[in-house]
Amino acid sequence: MEANKGSKISILGAGNVGATIAYTFAVNGTCSDVVLVDINEAKAKGEAMDIRHGISL
Repeated sequence: MEANKGSKISILGAGNVGATIAYTFAVNGTCSDVVLVDINEAKAKGEAMDIRHGISL
């Protein structure tokens, strides 16, 4: 599946399921932007940093 330029996916919840879905979208290039939203802002930021780091691998 090819990413649409300018397409954005928002995921509510950065727990195990949300983080896994975000990682899958990022690796597959399903969209151009993935946004993680969680009540625990530090958790969402940490997961986003992990995903960003993992994409290069």
